[in-house]
Amino acid sequence: MADEPQNDLPLGRMALHGALAGVIFFALNRFGLGQSFEWSLVWAVVAAPSAAYVAYSQTRR
Repeated sequence: MADEPQNDLPLGRMALHGALAGVIFFALNRFGLGQSFEWSLVWAVVAAPSAAYVAYSQTRR
């Protein structure tokens, strides 16, 4: 039983991973680097699906 893969809510983990990455990238660009709101939002929108894909690929290992 210890060798069974864990597939409990991969969609939820993907969404959480993407949301957290978006927030982190937004905060980093906005407050850490002093970028404008628009560019910070662009980075967040690009980073969130990328992080969600990484989480998806990790669940398929």
